Amino acid sequence: MPIGEGRINEIFLVGKPRFKKDTPPEVKRALETRGPEKTGRLFDYVEEYFDGDPIKPERKFLRDLRGEVALRLGFVKPDDQKRLKVFPVVGTELDRRGADFFFSIHIPGAEKTARIIGDVTNAPEHEKLKRGEGLTEKVIIYGDIADAEVKGKEEYQKTLQKYAREFVEIAKAEAENEKAA
Repeated sequence: MPIGEGRINEIFLVGKPRFKKDTPPEVKRALETRGPEKTGRLFDYVEEYFDGDPIKPERKFLRDLRGEVALRLGFVKPDDQKRLKVFPVVGTELDRRGADFFFSIHIPGAEKTARIIGDVTNAPEHEKLKRGEGLTEKVIIYGDIADAEVKGKEEYQKTLQKYAREFVEIAKAEAENEKAA
């Protein structure tokens, strides 16, 4: 790795999730170990048993990214803010399936919330299609976010905006698909 090139770290960027004390043992097991549980059900478990504030994530990167996505979606009012949540899933079965975090976005008039997955990786871009096969919509966060942070606030903001645009494009496409259905 050349000098000055940042190294990305999923735990540093998004953190590991904590779950409520009353999380049933079978749910903990499903989230911690490889098993037959359907991916959609694992996302449901995370949303139901997450012990934290998915509107104000602990990690700076997730807070900044969520804020940028909210702004681009026009979610500026307090009630709008509740429609956009972000959950870290590093170290869970979802991580092994290719997700490090996900956004849960309530689209007005839609039957269900949209889930958009984020994956933090040092893998080269040509590996993008191999990562997380089977997960629907996904944004890959590469090492350029670490490089940008090293270069300064302006570069970090530009790189953050690039990733926020990707999440928003997917969210808007999902909203259109819901309306068409």
